[in-house]
Amino acid sequence: MKTISQDKIKQLLKNDYKYLNTIYPNDRIFGVFTYGLVNYGFAKNESDIKVKMYYLPTFEEMCTSLELKDEELFYNGHTINIKDIRLILDNILNQEETAMECFFSKNYIVTPKFKKVFEENILAKREEIFHCNPRLRVQDYMARAFLSLELYQKTLNPEYLFDACRRRLATDLYLSGATVEECLTLKKDYHINYLWSIKNGIAMPNIEEVEQDLQRMVNMADGAEVHPEQEELVKSCIVEIMKIALTKTINKNEFLSALTDTEKSALKVIMQHLIDGEGAVSITQLTNETNISRPVFKSVLQKLKDMEIAEINNMGVKGTYINIIDGAFLDIDHFID
Repeated sequence: MKTISQDKIKQLLKNDYKYLNTIYPNDRIFGVFTYGLVNYGFAKNESDIKVKMYYLPTFEEMCTSLELKDEELFYNGHTINIKDIRLILDNILNQEETAMECFFSKNYIVTPKFKKVFEENILAKREEIFHCNPRLRVQDYMARAFLSLELYQKTLNPEYLFDACRRRLATDLYLSGATVEECLTLKKDYHINYLWSIKNGIAMPNIEEVEQDLQRMVNMADGAEVHPEQEELVKSCIVEIMKIALTKTINKNEFLSALTDTEKSALKVIMQHLIDGEGAVSITQLTNETNISRPVFKSVLQKLKDMEIAEINNMGVKGTYINIIDGAFLDIDHFID
């Protein structure tokens, strides 16, 4: 079955991101992510591609507005959901399906400022944070499967039967020990062919057997172990994201204009001693390696800290620990002659 190409999906996402930048300031956009059928490999046209943009409120909005942005717009033949990033915590703790799909999507664009915090707090920990309550996740998934099955019996629309059977397969894999990622992206050809045959109205599984299987998995989920300690991990991940979101926005040119030529040279040396914007440096060692004085290096570090581009911690004899918290500045040394 012919599906929409990966290149077309990526181009559509780029167009969405560009369009959203005409509506929202860049530092209000955490990122855009696909979800739904396109993530499962069953998107045949652009209307099957759903996109979610996570919106970052300003400090003023956080203090004065109780409303959390959650709206939809239609653009270029498909739906874009605009969701306040503060809803992520509740979404993850409730194992909300579309949030999970977004953060396991291979189709996404994260605004550079948030790239590092996304990779460290979502990408690297997504299996853990979406496994904090297997019981709730399976129960919710099965409730949606039963609803789809009910709608199919009323309408005979194969799309509803397809949805119920896809959830049945994914949940069976999950309860058998598969990772969340493996459940979202079915790899076996016979699973994929089976679902396509249902989606196209060719195959007709026994509805009674499907219902019994769904109920069996609900019963299995009742005994699933819950991990309340993972809630703290989820909360810490969101706190790190919001920390970056609330830092004032400074572009590279603005920051570089605040440095003297010697300080720019010192910054280039510092960045070249970090790995992905993080690490410990010895100012004594840096001064010995260059003709740049200690006060110049200290001045650069202070400006990085004052402008909230980096966290700076003096570790005494172990040196100074630097963590670039604004991802847009990770490659700033390339902008220095």
